[in-house]
Amino acid sequence: MESSSTRDATRVVHVPAIRAQPVPVKSVNETLAMSCGRVLVMDDQLEIRELAAEALAYLGYDVETAADGPEAIALFQRALKEDKPFGVVILDLTIPGGMGGREVARHILKMDPKAKLIVASGYCTDPVMENHQAYGFCAMLRKPYTLGEMNQTLLDVMARD
Repeated sequence: MESSSTRDATRVVHVPAIRAQPVPVKSVNETLAMSCGRVLVMDDQLEIRELAAEALAYLGYDVETAADGPEAIALFQRALKEDKPFGVVILDLTIPGGMGGREVARHILKMDPKAKLIVASGYCTDPVMENHQAYGFCAMLRKPYTLGEMNQTLLDVMARD
């Protein structure tokens, strides 16, 4: 009989796999041909920020990340002042104990009413996800999203006037 002090503890961590599906070559080439632009990603989870940044860099985007609302707002404001605006901003809807995507979107849209915002969340029944346009978002991404889904959403949003 084993004592509890000699047992090994096992911890299982599930991380959304952003590279779950291959991206069609045509989509990658279209993105690269567009000279891509800059993307800001706000997510409170480090793993998601890193995966999104890696995927976006692979697609040819210049990427910056923020862990919370105040950081995202500061990065957006700095980019405007330096005349290097973000083409698209991806905002996590829910930041536990902090400013989430809905509130950050309001701040960003005050600075730039034409900002292209994408809301991302695993809470698919949230009213913002169900009616994202009413909250100032151009599109939404359901977590966990694939590289192909993110790429297509970005292409669609960037193609809008």
